[in-house]
Amino acid sequence: MEIPDLDLTAVAVEIRSRRISSLEATEACLARAERLAGRLNCFIALDADAARAQARQADQVLSTGEVVGPLHGVPMAHKDLFSRENGVATCGSTILDGVRRTETATVLERLARAGAVDIGRLHMSEFAAGGTGHNLHFGDCLNPWDTDYSPGGSSSGSASAVAARLVYGSLGTDTGGSLRWPAALCGLTTIRPTRGLVSLHGVMPRTWSLDTVGPLVRSVRDCALMLDVVAGPDPRDPDCSALPVPDHVEALGASVAGLRLGVPDSGSAPDVDPETRTALSAALDVFRNEGLSIVDIEIPGVDPMFDLCELISRFEAAALHRSRLTERGDDYAPYIREHLESGLAISAADYLDAMRLRTGTIEDFMRSVFSRVDAVVLPSYPGRAPTMAECDPLRPAGAEEFWATYPRFTRPLSLPGIPVMSCPIGFGSNGIPLGMQMAARPYAETTLFSLGAAFQRATDWHRRAPDI
Repeated sequence: MEIPDLDLTAVAVEIRSRRISSLEATEACLARAERLAGRLNCFIALDADAARAQARQADQVLSTGEVVGPLHGVPMAHKDLFSRENGVATCGSTILDGVRRTETATVLERLARAGAVDIGRLHMSEFAAGGTGHNLHFGDCLNPWDTDYSPGGSSSGSASAVAARLVYGSLGTDTGGSLRWPAALCGLTTIRPTRGLVSLHGVMPRTWSLDTVGPLVRSVRDCALMLDVVAGPDPRDPDCSALPVPDHVEALGASVAGLRLGVPDSGSAPDVDPETRTALSAALDVFRNEGLSIVDIEIPGVDPMFDLCELISRFEAAALHRSRLTERGDDYAPYIREHLESGLAISAADYLDAMRLRTGTIEDFMRSVFSRVDAVVLPSYPGRAPTMAECDPLRPAGAEEFWATYPRFTRPLSLPGIPVMSCPIGFGSNGIPLGMQMAARPYAETTLFSLGAAFQRATDWHRRAPDI
């Protein structure tokens, strides 16, 4: 097995045991990135010299016998909206290219303390306002399984780079599906954690009441390891929870027998592509074999939750960009500018009504669903994977169809701020991966990790790699 083929957990063990060096792992990733990143366009900036210096330092520390962190020497790269002191975070836009940051995001500080090596900044949709991988400023990011297809977004570069084995893991963000779409379309595992579990300090906001940060990785095991590093209280983020963080890695070995898994009835999940239904059915059989009870449930308020999430995100995004739209409106891609300006037409009264309705809608959802089951399963995306041409935002008809279809099961689950995991469950006839979401009560990430680990012990979809 080549070094880039190891997953995050495995390469961390190999480096810590000194069977391979951090520099060897870093050089292997850099060589692969230099060969493939141009074809996939998944990096905005690759900093090879800084990465080599970090790797050499990591190896030097190991040689002294010093106790090291769980990600010591592991090469990573992250979505380009995390601040680095004296560095640049473009947020996928030339508007911020060259603007130096004055602080480092909490999550990057925690990864550095855990020993991770940072090799560069990854592609993303402009200001995280897209789900397809298109970007007029930095070019389009492509799916490593088939470059004709969308890698998802807005964390498109993170998914493309991890799936292509250019790095072992990446942090992205999720407002309405920006971790879960790319994870599903690129055959990866991710978790959108409970809102407040991971600090947003130093992260460019898409919306202030819906954003989350999470890992994009190759397995549930990798996901747990990375979340354990970045989660936890942060006094610099007033919305960050003060609750202690459980050991998610420890939860991987927990039995799932006896848990109740909710599956939406046809009224709650219409118009799901037949290939996705077949893959989900096979996944449910895996869970039955693990001793879970599968319960048909009605998920109330899916459409109202979708609409509320859409209104809230548009209003908050417009408010965040109001001054830039006035001063530098022509520097936005036209479809991004149009999307943001649509939020300016939403009145404060409508926004406040939506926030008021949000509370009751979430309460109804939580009571109806989690009084009956421990977790609920939904597709990560309902239809066939779109090609880049089909979802091109410069083709209004295609873009409208994408936004009307693909967020159907991700966006509603964003509204209550609950944890949601996405795992690969197979492939469509087009060769593009399929994904399933599992959602649980707030701060029940351990339940999802137990379920995901049990599924991945019984299947090997997460071990498949694109042949580039």
